Amino acid sequence: MNQRATEVLPDEVLRDLRQDPFTAYRRLREEHPVAEHPRLGWLVSRHRDVVQVLTDPAFSTHAYARHLEPVLGRTILQMEGQEHADHRRVISGALRGRTLHAELEPRIAEAAHSLVARFSGDGRTDLVESFCRLLPVRVILGVLGLPQAEHRRFQRWYSTFGPFMAGHDDPEVAAAGLRARDEMRAYFDGVIAERRAHPGTDLVSRMCAARVDGAPLSADVVRNFCALLLSAGAETTDKALSSLVSLLLDHPDQLDAVRADRSLIPAALAETLRHSPPTHMVFREAEQDVVLSGVTVPAGAQVVCLLGAAGRDPERYAEPDRFDVARGDLDPDRAFGAGAGHVALGLGRHFCVGAALAKAEVEIGLSALLDALPDLRYADGFSLRRAGVLAHAPTRLLVEFSPLSDR
Repeated sequence: MNQRATEVLPDEVLRDLRQDPFTAYRRLREEHPVAEHPRLGWLVSRHRDVVQVLTDPAFSTHAYARHLEPVLGRTILQMEGQEHADHRRVISGALRGRTLHAELEPRIAEAAHSLVARFSGDGRTDLVESFCRLLPVRVILGVLGLPQAEHRRFQRWYSTFGPFMAGHDDPEVAAAGLRARDEMRAYFDGVIAERRAHPGTDLVSRMCAARVDGAPLSADVVRNFCALLLSAGAETTDKALSSLVSLLLDHPDQLDAVRADRSLIPAALAETLRHSPPTHMVFREAEQDVVLSGVTVPAGAQVVCLLGAAGRDPERYAEPDRFDVARGDLDPDRAFGAGAGHVALGLGRHFCVGAALAKAEVEIGLSALLDALPDLRYADGFSLRRAGVLAHAPTRLLVEFSPLSDR
């Protein structure tokens, strides 16, 4: 007989998730695959359960009203049904397909090669600071038609939103997130007013001109999506890129294979998303009682899908802790669509709307690095550290390489 679990996980689980997440995930999968945490909600760690939560209409995205809406406003993440489909259609056309190939890929390549040129003669750099964090925000600023000089302002803003979502019961964290929200809202309100008066070809102008059911998108919808794209889109992509580079550096034989055959980059990225996803938690709300792994999650409960745990589930993947670009149980051709064999980008109707753009940024960015830095390696004495609860990635990537003048 299925029964609701009476056990509540100790609050120390959150500490474990910060300090050593993959060890904590293994313990949760084996001992507490569906269990309640006093602050986070119901934690779900097995692959099959995470897939069910992400695809079953019994789970909604209403949880983002508590976690995301206070700082980014109501976004496409919270929309359901026809409203979600209509707004997704407006946005997705500018981030994939012919627009991606004709307009965005050349912009990504230009940004990537420009950034690499800044440090390729130095022989040493921190790739997180000099490349991975800069590339996606530069690209998105270009997509939105905003000045490149604004990148540090946006990085400062969006760096507060992840901590807000993970723990805005901390007064300082909450205050920082709300300050960033107010500054970002004022900034975008000015941009939107200017684009309505003087439209261009950028995404802000396209959204201002778009109509849903015959009505123009409100300034709130346009502003909130721009904020979501700059925060979620830039931060997750920079973490995916830094994780991919670090995993290849950790596995020199696989780095050599990718360097020799660039067609392996999509497989390397797909394996990175499974093995070390940039986002470790997504939130849902149970609309009715639902049984997961023999446990009844009650209606109204907040459910936290532990994507990092699902990606290392031995019931789904062979030797799940092993990074393997040639893995046979993950199809790279399907890894960047709504039917992906991993959960890092979501599944079903809420699959990441910017997945194609992120894929292009990471693939082009990695190729630019490999072209310019053929002997890329960790700097002597460098010790890699990954951190983050909601989003997880290397904090630094101190590398060395032969300067151009020495080749």
